Amino acid sequence: MHATSTPTRATLCLATAALLLTGCASQKSASGGKPPKLLIGTNDKVAPAAAAGAAIAPAPGGGRDAPMRIFAGYVIAGTLPDQPTHAPIYLWPSTKPSQSDVVKLATALGISGTPTRHAHGWELKTAAGDLRVRDDQGQQWSYVRADAEQCPAFQVDIDNGDGVSTGFACAAPGGAPSPSAPANGPDEATTKAAAASLLAALGVSGDEQFNSGAPVSDLTVSPTVAGLPTQGIETNINVDARGIMAATGQLQAPTAGDDYPLITAKAAFDSIAARPEPMIAMYCGPIPGGGPNRFGGIQPPAAGGASPALGAPMPIAPPVPVNSATVASPPVGASPPIEVSPPIEVSPVPCPTPEPIKITGAELGLQIEYNATTAAATILVPAWFYTLADSSVATTAIAVDPAYLGTPPVPAGVASTSVAPGGPAGGSPGFSAGAVPPVGPAVAPTAASSKPAPSS
Repeated sequence: MHATSTPTRATLCLATAALLLTGCASQKSASGGKPPKLLIGTNDKVAPAAAAGAAIAPAPGGGRDAPMRIFAGYVIAGTLPDQPTHAPIYLWPSTKPSQSDVVKLATALGISGTPTRHAHGWELKTAAGDLRVRDDQGQQWSYVRADAEQCPAFQVDIDNGDGVSTGFACAAPGGAPSPSAPANGPDEATTKAAAASLLAALGVSGDEQFNSGAPVSDLTVSPTVAGLPTQGIETNINVDARGIMAATGQLQAPTAGDDYPLITAKAAFDSIAARPEPMIAMYCGPIPGGGPNRFGGIQPPAAGGASPALGAPMPIAPPVPVNSATVASPPVGASPPIEVSPPIEVSPVPCPTPEPIKITGAELGLQIEYNATTAAATILVPAWFYTLADSSVATTAIAVDPAYLGTPPVPAGVASTSVAPGGPAGGSPGFSAGAVPPVGPAVAPTAASSKPAPSS
């Protein structure tokens, strides 16, 4: 990649630092009273879906309540914090990027030229690559090197009002597989070195996740805002043997908004039990209905009948009597009988017995949400980030007091979530909100809690 000049880098750093500093200052609501409700959803809207899902889950022994889960929930194995008790949300100013802002970012990427204006942003397209910066969404930007423009890893829409950054899945030319396996992408040290000057110019730092690939490796940086970790505003940088091949992130830093009361990490953890769970495309136990099953084995018949031994030959019906005479052979011209292959011996499909995931701690962070108010906008909301023993984040829960949360309005023409007898309405195959009974967070007894949370 091309080196970034020191003056340009300093200018970008100062501009970003100024935005971050303004984001550190908390403020009360504009009216001076209670802050307005955030219409980002509450646990009330997911509990009915979870309950409805429980009604259609398979049963023990292959019936309607048989266990299908491979997730056993979470268990507290450490101490959860009860501070802070309040924190601000963060939002992005409505200012648009200027032409000079785009030029500074382009210089950090090693390209130069004059950006052109589009309906909802800027584009600087040169022989070296293509840079796009959108007006809203935190001034989302995307860059792709010229040799990768036919299949860009990221591309920000700057021509439509509701555009967002998108990725592309591209096949090999003509749909043919590559004649040889691509070389491995750069290692972690090389990838981070290639991305370092761009991150420094942007003033972005935080949790870094490296993913090796072939021929491209990826570095994902979740920036800190006012010293807090974040989810949803990552900067992604793809690096190959030549340097940065593609990248995307946000040019604008969020600023502090209204200050909200928070619930403790323990209280937020308890709310996880009300979440719907994904329906995993997996089945265990016998197949209901008896007779040969789709795995080739024989299952027990209906209640009251004898169960054939596993792998035993299928019983063949006796000859059919017709007018008190036994038909020993079919009439002339009749279709020959269908030959039934003997079933394949199979072992019963075992049900998994997963262990709960151990939560060892939590820290306050910020996660991205859509606030469906009259001034609808994407915002960062205080949330508890629950961590494992290796400090990785297992899950999150919104930390704002539920009294200040509301349910987003249902768009006109969209029916509310319901479950039909045959399964959940809508949703993609294999996944459905609340398609299996909720697993309560199996909370280990502590001084504050002497019994586990309810679970199905």
